[in-house]
Parts: sequence; structure tokens; C-alpha cells
Amino acid sequence: MRKKSKAGISISLAFLSIATIIACKSPSAYEVSIYSGTPILYWVFLTASILVATSLVVTGTRPYTGIVLFSTALLTVVSLPLLRGYWLVGSGDPMSHLSQAYQVANGMNLLSTFYPGMPSLVEINREVTNQSARVILMSLGPIFFLVFVVFIGLITRQLTLKSRGLIVGVIIGLMLLPINLVATHLYPHPNSFTILFASIGIFLSITMLRSPDRDKFTSLFVFIIAMIAYHPQHALNMIAVLAVFGISWEFTDRSSPRILRNPLVSVSSVMAVIWTTWVLAQSRFEQSFVSVVKGILSAGQTDVTAGRGDTLAQLGSGIVELTLRLFFIDLLALIFGAVSGIFALAWAARRAGLESSLLRAIPIKKVATDHKTVFCIITTFIPVIAFFGIFLASGVTQQFMRFFGFGMFLASIIIAVGLHQTLELAPREPRSTGAAIVLTIILTTSLVGASLTYHSSPMIFQDTGHVTEASVEGFETQFDYHNGVEMMGTRTPVWRYAVALEPGEESPMLKYTGVFRENPPPDHFANQSLHQRYETDRVLMTTAKGRWLDTTLYDNIRYSSDDYAYLDRQPGIDKTYDNGDVRSYFIHSNDTSMVEEETTSE
Repeated sequence: MRKKSKAGISISLAFLSIATIIACKSPSAYEVSIYSGTPILYWVFLTASILVATSLVVTGTRPYTGIVLFSTALLTVVSLPLLRGYWLVGSGDPMSHLSQAYQVANGMNLLSTFYPGMPSLVEINREVTNQSARVILMSLGPIFFLVFVVFIGLITRQLTLKSRGLIVGVIIGLMLLPINLVATHLYPHPNSFTILFASIGIFLSITMLRSPDRDKFTSLFVFIIAMIAYHPQHALNMIAVLAVFGISWEFTDRSSPRILRNPLVSVSSVMAVIWTTWVLAQSRFEQSFVSVVKGILSAGQTDVTAGRGDTLAQLGSGIVELTLRLFFIDLLALIFGAVSGIFALAWAARRAGLESSLLRAIPIKKVATDHKTVFCIITTFIPVIAFFGIFLASGVTQQFMRFFGFGMFLASIIIAVGLHQTLELAPREPRSTGAAIVLTIILTTSLVGASLTYHSSPMIFQDTGHVTEASVEGFETQFDYHNGVEMMGTRTPVWRYAVALEPGEESPMLKYTGVFRENPPPDHFANQSLHQRYETDRVLMTTAKGRWLDTTLYDNIRYSSDDYAYLDRQPGIDKTYDNGDVRSYFIHSNDTSMVEEETTSE
């Protein structure tokens, strides 16, 4: 058996090494999807590696080695943008965060930014590793992925009271349920990383409640400070969660609860004051607060949900279909969450003195679980659900899905416990070879399937977000030869590139677009005399990404192939640049066009 397990480890490592080598091939052009862009052989060898690793877990020969192997395999999926040499992932917020990282590296005061945590982390790593800020920023996704997986495993080990809980927790952690690809992502995004980082807080909280001391109190205090620095919105989530956790602990622990003396309540109270002091000093908080209140008063949620539903209908899809594509694994996993919830509620009912035949039928004592702590964690959903409802009612973009992501972090813990309880109640007889094979295939399929939602893809009507070196080169060239002409783009925002590529400028977006965020050309501008629409000259930028999104993925909803062809044939519009990715068109103003037309007619 030992020889077989060693052989299995060697084979899994060999397959993983081959897969990684195959993945390290930079694309020659813009990639629509990192899944289809990565060679198929990578996926073949990756799946084979995971299959062998899961067999070590299922058969029990080398379970801990097995989870390390398939966790490492899935880490390569998370790291694909780095392995494949992407310049960056995400042409939206990540470009702004890259700019902040550059500014901090050049001496900017960290306290001048609303999210000082991520740029400070980038700067520390830059000093230690001597890598560029951009590469380190790209590596944060894999780092926080590992943090989440490890601590979900450790928390599950705490709650199940058995070492096998660590294995179950790691498996659920690898499902990465908090990343919904709507408002949470693995690309450089402090909101998403803070949710994954929150797993450390729950681990510290459980440890401190079981055995309070000053060191643990200090550790939790420092953790909350870090949460505020990473993302104040989720720091507020965490403060509320810790407060409810502590209150629930007291009510389930004593007939006369001492709420104010609970260490979690004490920490959350102090941190609430610090959080309030920090956010009140930020003008951005005031703007967000006002927009939320206005949204609730005007019932703005209709604009968010109905508008997106109409767009999906035009693409031949709908909210239900997209929900299944995004959350199919989540919905299946919630079955185990329900199992854990039933046990916790049954424990709480018995604790309260309730008795019934239904409660007696639930085999609470047959599963190794810290029911009290699980029940207290379940109660922490209350503030998260409240925040979710407030932001959903406000209609403030997609921010309510951030709270959904935080809720799925808490749900990951409950789901892991429920899966462990299900395994505890399963028959104890030795598994047959056939059963082991089936379980190995199911586990492998689940892990590989979960990895297909690590990154955005056309499956959910998005591209992966590949920012190419060619696009960066194209925008840099156009900024150099801009000469004060206002710039605009179709799908790709010019101002994001301006912020990322010229971080030293005070207001680069104003320098190139004339406004904070440029006004794109009108929908379906072909044959609308675009060159006569503007009073001043304009430069219109298009990218391979934008052209593909418009003409293929979004089925010509805003701009069509004819619109892009119009730019090449219309007098008064001159193509001035084309590097295969970025195309630049100089649109002569109305007055200039009139002069040219008169000259042509003569």
C-alpha cells in the first residue's frame, strides 16, 4: 500500500508539472476566455493530477498529501493569468488599483487613499521580492485564495472536533463560493480579497471564545484594523458579525448573559468607533451614504434588476439561466448547509428546553460537532442579510452582491460542517473498489467544475478581462501623440488606461477625456454622421476586446460590425493607428468636416 501511495504521489506531481509547463505559454493576442485560450492538454493533465490526488484522499492512503496536491493543482488555475503572462486582468477597477500601487511606490501617503491595505501590501512585497508592482498585484489573487482555503479548513477542524474536518473544509474552500463573478472576483479587487481574508477573523474569534487571553484579543484587534485598511465596507460586516457572534455566545452559554464582558463584543465595540472615525474622514463615504439613501427613497432597484433582465433577454438568456450558470455549485452545496442548520437549530431548541418527537429523531449526538459555535455562526447571517437588503433596495449598482459574497463566506463554513456531518452519518462499512472509484470521480468532477467559475468567461456573458501588452502599448502611443484632442472609447474606458499608465498625473482622465469618465459614441452610430456630431475634434479608440464583445458576445446590442466598418469608410473620420489590438480614429469636428467636404466638392 505504501508503494502504491508513493507511486500515486509521484504520478500526480508529474501530471501537475507537465500541466504547469504547458500553461506557461503567453498568448499572441487578446484572449476572450482564459479557459479556451489555455491549451487543452493543460486541462487534460490537470484533471489527471487531481484524479490521482483525490484517490489518495478517498482511499485514505495519504489523505493530507492528497489535499495538498489537488489544492496546488487548483492554485495553478487561479494563477493562470500569471502563468500565461497577462499584463493584467480587468480593465476596470484593477487598472485604478494598479495606479494606486504605482503612486505608493513613488511616495504617496497611504492614508490619502480609501483602501490603503492593498497598495501597502503590494509595496511591502515589492520591497522584499524586487518584483514590479504590477506582477505583485497579479499575485494577490492566488495568495488570498490560499488564505481562504487554509482557514476554512482550520475552522471546519475547530467545529467538527475531528482531524477529518480539515480535509472537508479544504474541499469546500476550494469551491470558492464567495467569488460570484458579479461583484466579487479573483482579479486585483480589495472588496473580494477582504471577504477571503475574513476567514482569519472567524478562526481567531472561535479560538478566543474557547480560551480568552490578551494575545488573542490583540490578534483579533489587529485583524480588524487590517480589514478596515483593506475595505471598510466588509470591515463593517465583520464588526457586526463579531458583535452578533459574541451576543449569541452569551445567550447560549449562561442563564444570565454578560454581554458587555464578552471579548468579541468588546473588540467589535472598540473597532466600531475606529471604523466610524475612519470613514467619516472620507468624502467617498458621504457620497456612498447619500446614494444609498436616495436609491432607497426612489426605489432604484428596478433599474438594476429590470435593466439587466432586458439585456439578457436580448441575448437569448434570462435571470434564471444566468443564476444557474453562476450559482449551480452554490445551490448544490447549500444542501449540506441545510443539514448543518437543522442540527444547530435542533441543538438550540433542546438547549431552550423544547422537546418533541421530531427533535428527538435528529441524531445530534451521533455527529462530532461543536453545535453551539455553529449555531452562533448561523446567527451572524442576520446583519449580513440586513446589509444585503438595504443595498438591494437602494439599487446602488451591484453592491448588494458584495454582501451576498460575504454571506457565502459564512455559508462555506456551515456547508463544510454539514458535509462532514453527512459523512459521519454515512455507513461505516469498508468501501468497495467500485464505490471508491465513484467517489473519486465525483470529487474530481466537483473540483474541476468549481475551477471553471474561478475566472469570468463567455459562459456567463463576460470575457476573462485580459489586458494585453498590445492594448497598453496602443494607449501609451496615443497618449504621447494626443495633442489635447478629447478621447473616447466604445467598450474599453480610456480614462482607466490614463489612470493606470500615468499615475503621476493629478487628473489624467481629465487630461485625455475632458471629463472624469468619457462619454462614449451613441449606440449604433453607423450612418448617423458621427463626424458631424461634435463641435471639436475627437479621437475614438477601439480595442480587440471591445470589438469582440460588441459583435460576438453581446450580439450587436450597442455596436455592430457595421458600426465598426463605418469608421473605416466614412469621410471625415481617419484611422490614425492600428497595432492589431488598438485602433484609433480621428473624428474631425463639424466645422472641420464642412471645410473638407467643400474642398472635396471643388
